[in-house]
Order: sequence, then structure tokens, then C-alpha cells
Amino acid sequence: MQSPRHEMIASAAPAMWMMLLPVFVVADLLFLPRMLFAFGIPASLLIVMIALLRAKLSLRDMACFVVLVLSMLASVIFGTASVRNAVPAESFKRVLQLTTILFYAFYRFDADGIQDALVKVFRAFYIYLFCLTLLFYLDADLYEMLFSLIYPEAMDEMQSNFEHLRFAYFFTDPNSTGYFICFTLAGYLCLERAAKWAMVCGVLATMTVITTQSRGAYVALLLIFSHLLLVSEARRGTKFGVVAFIALALAAIAFTSWDEIMPAYGVFEARFDQEDDLGGGRIDKYAYFLENLNLLPFGPGYHVRRDGIEFRPHSDLIRLNLAYGLLALPALLHFVLPRRKSQVLLFVVFVIPFLINTVVDDYRLFPMYLLLLTLLGQVGRHSITQRRPHSGAAGSL
Repeated sequence: MQSPRHEMIASAAPAMWMMLLPVFVVADLLFLPRMLFAFGIPASLLIVMIALLRAKLSLRDMACFVVLVLSMLASVIFGTASVRNAVPAESFKRVLQLTTILFYAFYRFDADGIQDALVKVFRAFYIYLFCLTLLFYLDADLYEMLFSLIYPEAMDEMQSNFEHLRFAYFFTDPNSTGYFICFTLAGYLCLERAAKWAMVCGVLATMTVITTQSRGAYVALLLIFSHLLLVSEARRGTKFGVVAFIALALAAIAFTSWDEIMPAYGVFEARFDQEDDLGGGRIDKYAYFLENLNLLPFGPGYHVRRDGIEFRPHSDLIRLNLAYGLLALPALLHFVLPRRKSQVLLFVVFVIPFLINTVVDDYRLFPMYLLLLTLLGQVGRHSITQRRPHSGAAGSL
């Protein structure tokens, strides 16, 4: 016969595991390799799908979800029937991909109860990521071998990143890596209570973003630290201390490692010059978009063509309208717009890749944004970016 204490522990165990599942969902997106089916999916998607079976869903959320899915399906059917979509199977796969990614927008959890655990996960992530960055530059052969074991299907695309010394973590596009880190940093600073940890993780995250060579991510970093200095409600000494420490640490690292940095900087500059010579094309793409705005409720599907050649918009905003019609964009925006002040910075960072790269097509990037948006809608009142009504325990702010 069990004692009352053992019975209490046994009855509390399932509730504890249920509370920790969201921590695993976030950790999965941060650390774990993808599961390969028709396309690579995170293991946490299975947890989210099971959780949604018992969830109470908002009528407005469901209406926007249905409108978006129907717009995409109608576009694939129309594009296939009109022979404007040369690869209907790929377009349908994209519909399935975005549909399942949006399951993360419906996932709800008690954020206040897991804030401390999530902070520790993010701290470990920045340390782990920085160690991988060092390995990438100090022993590229070993890093390439490890990467080939985890993602052998992406090795061809990764060769360009190795040649240009662009750290990409487990993304094929280093720009996505930069935005991914910026998303997490915008969320982490709203969770972290300890200024010392914010300083350390801020340095590690910033250094890693620099190695991605993503100019959009550089802008996102500036916005994050500008928000911390100028907008956040943290104590003036705290926020100036955090930003000053990060700036001084980066300056010290640059000064002491200048001989190692210069060769890499030469590669960075050559790649930027090459992109500028090619024109980047974004102004031209937006000009084409404005001239060909799709006012129909459907489009040709994911693969848009321009003068008989596939058109790559490098913008979620452009693709959503041209590929899926007038209703898809507002339906998707329902899930990504901020509803509280604590979510605004994350949304501003999100807007950068949404306009000039892509977010919604990635099974790591977009779910991380959706989870952080939910998280920041509940927590953040006791972090370095928020004033506290009274002083807390030693070591916290």
C-alpha cells in the first residue's frame, strides 16, 4: 500500500509531464534534427497535433485557417487545370506544409509555469550554437562530416555556405539562421530575469548572427538592441549595462582576433559585392508585384511564372498574393499580428524576412515565431525588459 505522499507524487506526475511538453516542443525546434517524411518535419509537430485534438479552438481562428487552406487548394487546382502550374505535386506539398505549420498557431500552454525552464533552454541553445560556430570555423572538415550525418540530403546546398564561410546551423540558407536566432533573442530578452545571463547570451547570439552574413538579420539585431535601449521598461542602468557589455565584448573580440577576422571579412565583402552586381532584384520584384497584383481569390499555386520562367519573389508577401490570391495574405496575417505590447518587437523582427526573404515555408523558422508569439502574449512581466513592482531574489532583476 502506497503512502499518501507517494500517491500525491504519482497523481501529480502526469500533470508535470503535460506542463513540460511545451518545453520539449521549443527545445525540439532549437536543437533536434528533422524527421523525414514527404518533407522534413520537427518531431514536436506530432505533439502539437495530438494536443489540438483536445483543444478548444476559436471560431475566428478556424475561419481564417479554412479561408487560407481553401485559397491554397483552389490555387493548386486552378494552376494545374490551366497548365500554369508545371509541378502540381510540389505545390500541393507546399499547401500541406504550411497547413501543418499553422497547427503551432493553435497550440496553447501555461507559459508562466514554464518560464524558468524555457530560459534555461534558451541559455543552453546560445552556448551550444556558439560552440558549433567555433567548430565551423576552426575545423570545417569535422563540421561538414557531422552535418552530412544529420542532413545528407542538404549537402549540395551547403557547399556554397562552406565556400563563403557562412554559418547556417541546420538551415540550408544562412539568412534563415540569422532570423531564427533573432526571433529567439527577441523572445529570450522578454523572459530572462538575470542581467548577467542576458549579457552573455546577447554576446553569443550576436556573434553567431554576424557569421551568417545576413544583412536582414543585422538590421533585426539593431532593432532588438534599439528597442532594449529606447523602448523597453527595464531600469535604465540595466538596459544600458546589457547593451554596453555586448558592444564592448564584441569590440574586444574583434581587436584581439583581427588577424583571423580579416580573411573572413574579405570573403564576406566579395559575396556582398557579387550580390550587388547582380542587382539583388528585390526592387524589380516589388515593381513586378505592384504591376501584377492578384485581385482574384486564387492564383496559379506555389510556383509562379513570369514570362514563361519561374518567378522567385524572395518575399512571403509577394508570393502569398501572386500564388494564392487576394484572401490568403489577410488570412495568414491573422495568425502573425501582435495583440499585446510584449509581442510587438518580435513582430517587427518577423516583418524583415517576411518582406525580403521567407519565413512561412520553413518548418523551424515559422513555428518558432508562432510559439514565441503565444509565449510573449502571456509572460514578460518579470524580465529585464519590464519593470518589476519590487526587487526579487538575489541574482534576478
